[in-house]
Amino acid sequence: MHDYLMKEYTIRILNLAKQHSRLLVDAQTASEPEMEFLSRSSDSLVLLDHMKHIMHSLSTDSIIKTRRAPKMKLNFDYLELGLIDKDLLVLTAEGFGELVERIYLIKQKKDDIVKLGTLFHNIVAASRLNPIGVFRTARAESMINAKFERLNICILVNYYFFRKLDDDFRKYIFDLSSLKKYLSTQMKPTPFMFIITDKTRIEKLDKIFDNISNQIFQVLRDAFMGLSV
Repeated sequence: MHDYLMKEYTIRILNLAKQHSRLLVDAQTASEPEMEFLSRSSDSLVLLDHMKHIMHSLSTDSIIKTRRAPKMKLNFDYLELGLIDKDLLVLTAEGFGELVERIYLIKQKKDDIVKLGTLFHNIVAASRLNPIGVFRTARAESMINAKFERLNICILVNYYFFRKLDDDFRKYIFDLSSLKKYLSTQMKPTPFMFIITDKTRIEKLDKIFDNISNQIFQVLRDAFMGLSV
């Protein structure tokens, strides 16, 4: 599908979903975070009007800064989108690899090489189809907005990260060290996740990133622990 068609269909679907969200799920299974997520996703479409500014900012290395989250001990990139009064945080492919390594070391056993492969096969396969669901984006976004209620925060999982990872997995990834090398070299320019927030103090950006990366860590840990025998 061409990008302009995907954009057109996405706008239509999200606007209709916002209008009729309570009809989309059974009353017993309706989830408030999901309802909020539909509404926020529809509202965030305004960012499409500023996509040229965002893409230009991302391609201008001189304004992209790197910071280290104090609790999760992860580096993240961030930049100020002055034209739209927003800040953009990026969880990089390398940071994603660090989270996987930490989980791997928690449950290190002789069969962990097999488990690592199984973990990534499951996550990559699922994420290529539904990254929003796999990484519980609706719940994460609801929780982070409740915690920082004066800010409007959007979480965007990069679908193309998993598409590229899935395409290259068998060629380059055989164990944890080759995974880390692949993520830090060939995948380095490909972000895993974007976080867009209203402009705020740098100390608050640290807290936002800490909270969201911790939630991603929990998702990966749950997926890994579910493979135990």
